[in-house]
Amino acid sequence: MGTNEKNMTAGSPGKLIITFAIPLMLGNIFQQFYTMADTMIVGQVVGVEALAAVGAGDWLVWLVLGIMTGITQGFSILVSQYYGAGEKENLKCAVAKSYIMTALLSVIVLAVSEGAVYHVLLFLQTPDNVIDLTMLYLRLIFAGVPIIAAYNIFAAILRALGNSRSPLIAMTVAAVINVGLDLLFVAVFGWGVAGAAVATVIAQGFSALYCLLVLRKIRISDWKRRIFTGSRL
Repeated sequence: MGTNEKNMTAGSPGKLIITFAIPLMLGNIFQQFYTMADTMIVGQVVGVEALAAVGAGDWLVWLVLGIMTGITQGFSILVSQYYGAGEKENLKCAVAKSYIMTALLSVIVLAVSEGAVYHVLLFLQTPDNVIDLTMLYLRLIFAGVPIIAAYNIFAAILRALGNSRSPLIAMTVAAVINVGLDLLFVAVFGWGVAGAAVATVIAQGFSALYCLLVLRKIRISDWKRRIFTGSRL
């Protein structure tokens, strides 16, 4: 068993739960830090209308994030079951098909989000003086839905293999990168809410890449041969 995997069926249950849960909880806190950083920096540097625009869009960002998190966590159930049972061939197939389904669903969520955002903001009676800025912020964030989905599926699979530490490291470093890019794009380049959104997407991209690199070391992603062979999940 590699250093990036952990057997959750051996050892003290209490200790295993605590050591697994703490990184998971901290990772969720750092993921919330993205929009907090956007809000604080935009409010301090750009002004009240920009702050209101980001605030008006925050809950929609979390709605989409929650959808992608829920979907990917659901896919990881089979992965954890096969991993615990030691069924490596089924494990490879489950991981591969999780990637494919996540990619397809992220495209659907992206299309629906981009298409519905204006009508949702109108329904919520977003003030006229901030609706355009809110639209700009949300459209850029939603353009990064595939990246957000990639991080969530890679992190979910790592956790299914008993590794909750690597997603925490990825999210912690990404949160720091997000703050740095927020300052650069908003305060230095003067990109306003667009800069905050771009910074968030780039930081999420780093977290996805880090988790992917960790997964590649585990060597469970030999998926091209298995997707089209009709292997049973």
